[in-house]
Amino acid sequence: MAYLKLGSTKLTGAGTTVAVSDFAEKTNLMVMANLLDAGSSINPELTFNGDNSSGNYSDRRNFNFGTDGTTSTHNFIEDLWNSDPFPVYLILYINNIADQEKSVISTNCVQQNTAGAGTAPNIAYNFSKWANAVDSITTISFDSTNNFNTNSELTVFGTD
Repeated sequence: MAYLKLGSTKLTGAGTTVAVSDFAEKTNLMVMANLLDAGSSINPELTFNGDNSSGNYSDRRNFNFGTDGTTSTHNFIEDLWNSDPFPVYLILYINNIADQEKSVISTNCVQQNTAGAGTAPNIAYNFSKWANAVDSITTISFDSTNNFNTNSELTVFGTD
């Protein structure tokens, strides 16, 4: 299965949204994001196709192998990382079949801005779904109330 690059965005200035839109429909998506903080916590909120008010998202997440947490009937996939002003690197795998709810598996690594090998990075695992069984995903957006910094980047790959 070979993935093709469907689109990418790299911020040239700070902003509250990093998105790739209007990409070709593919049944499997892989998303890579490097979200940089601008000095404040970014708490990225993930949405698909501009759906940010319908309560169509739910997730199960785990931070540093602790206790699982869950959310349901949310307007976005939350807690891709929690409340620290650190860069977040994410890899997501998404099934993207139009007439099925979309499953999302994400792995996130958070740098702690501590030099050297004496401090391990934080990690998070997130298993989510978008309860839309009508549309394929053609737009992916990360939003935050605080700015993502310049050079924050989002790339979407796809395959059938």
